[in-house]
Amino acid sequence: MRVKDLRLLYIVVLSFTGHTAFAQYQPTISADRPGAAISAFTVGKKVLQGEHGVTFFDNFPDSVNINTYTTDHQLRYGLGERFEISALFEYQADIFRYDYKDFVKQNGTSKLHLGFRASLCSENKWRPAIAFQTRIVVPKISKTYGSDYTAAELSLSTLYTLPKNMSFATTWVMAWDGNSPAPIGKYALNFGFPIAKNLNGYIENYSNWQASNFQTRVDGGIMYLIGQNIQLDFSAGFGRNQGVIDYFVATGIAWRVRFKEKSN
Repeated sequence: MRVKDLRLLYIVVLSFTGHTAFAQYQPTISADRPGAAISAFTVGKKVLQGEHGVTFFDNFPDSVNINTYTTDHQLRYGLGERFEISALFEYQADIFRYDYKDFVKQNGTSKLHLGFRASLCSENKWRPAIAFQTRIVVPKISKTYGSDYTAAELSLSTLYTLPKNMSFATTWVMAWDGNSPAPIGKYALNFGFPIAKNLNGYIENYSNWQASNFQTRVDGGIMYLIGQNIQLDFSAGFGRNQGVIDYFVATGIAWRVRFKEKSN
């Protein structure tokens, strides 16, 4: 996607959001983690939010076993009630085992994304809360991982609140990896539900496809709130694609700080 096209897209989104006025700051923290679906809310004006996690990924192939460890960090800051900027950083380490004997290791920075999120509208009767996000994928971030060229990732997220404090969220993504001209499509369907006081859970189906390669997985997890501004989480998931079974387990924390407005 060309820079000129992205500028036009920003103008369209910002023009749309300018016609809707509503508060975005939520009573309790709304984080993108855990799970593949991202929040349909921005963090709120003058709010700094951090989301950090570690993930272990494994698979069960015939001859080559891959163990992947990642640590990811996202920072989000609200320039307004309906607009935020963000950065995502990920470090990855892989261990390749051949016939479960010999192995090769590699590691390095695997992701560096910069972008923004805009809230398009709040939930109103049949209409869900909707947010649009654009991320720029920074190229050549390490010798082992990353892309050769700058790329874009465009996301549209929705959220419906359901009876008894349940929810249904979706995320729809069109992305480019910076190495291939073929776009990557992704979606996530997330059902959230309360378990106990300050403890919530979710189950989710998420998929991605590029050209003729389609993969789908399921996951689920729990989130525990410590007050209104800190959330702990644990999640796990698995998939079976092209005859290979894989799984992951992950844990993390999200926090936020709201800075006071300066008095005149």
